[in-house]
Amino acid sequence: MQDKTDPLSFHFSLVALDLDGTLLRNDKSISERAAKAVRAVEASGRYVAITTGRHPNSALRFFERMDALGPKSLAVCFNGSAVIDLCAFKKEGAPDSLFGTLWEDTADAQELALLDRETSAAGLDLHAYSKTNSLVLEKVTGYSTREIIHAKVAYTDRWNFKKGHESERYYKAVATGPKDLIDDFRPEISNKVRDSFEIMRTDDNFLEFIPHHNSKGSALIKLCSVLGVNIGECVAFGDAENDLVMIKNAGLGVAMGNAMDSLKKAADYVTLTNMQDGVAVVLEQLMREDN
Repeated sequence: MQDKTDPLSFHFSLVALDLDGTLLRNDKSISERAAKAVRAVEASGRYVAITTGRHPNSALRFFERMDALGPKSLAVCFNGSAVIDLCAFKKEGAPDSLFGTLWEDTADAQELALLDRETSAAGLDLHAYSKTNSLVLEKVTGYSTREIIHAKVAYTDRWNFKKGHESERYYKAVATGPKDLIDDFRPEISNKVRDSFEIMRTDDNFLEFIPHHNSKGSALIKLCSVLGVNIGECVAFGDAENDLVMIKNAGLGVAMGNAMDSLKKAADYVTLTNMQDGVAVVLEQLMREDN
């Protein structure tokens, strides 16, 4: 049993790191202090997993930026619907689609067609990450352009979710539009859609739908099962709504100083902000205490 009276005196085997607002500074850079701390964790033989709503190529890029890619570099992607071995992913050529996973769960074409009918009726646009076609969009808008820029993957526009593509599978879908339309839409989502998806707000203009109630937290449990790691020996860092289950499930849940209040309340420990090297501060202390 871990000693929660001294949360940083903690034996750990895996570190799970959210990106935006956590490992990344506000300009999307990673400090050298944080990168050094991640490299030290991996050098000690422990696993490091980036947990993100993004495509796996984003996780790969950030590991390479830290000069930390190694045999224990992992990623939970699409906010919990896929778990990736990043070295294996790189050996595949870091493909935009049809990449291997350690575990995955996807939505089918019928589930996306139902979701599309409801988002369209609300005046929202839908885009999704498809298993075989990468990023697919109904149309390119100012909101979807943000996704295209961040994802840096091939995309297909004028995608029709309502018909065709019967065999297609999707890692996640995102409804985009003005904040007020998303505010109005969320409480009106049908029970059928709610039964098929975990729904999370990741931005004023983005409402995400993750297949079959997966989350970063449930995917972390799946990852631990694959690796043979006790979830109680995981330390997880986050700042936002989509990190909440992960923070609760981990043996040590760490909220950033810039995290939402509900995440801070659920966490075992609150560190400094993403601009103050909050991740590095905790990892350095954990390494001192556990070595």
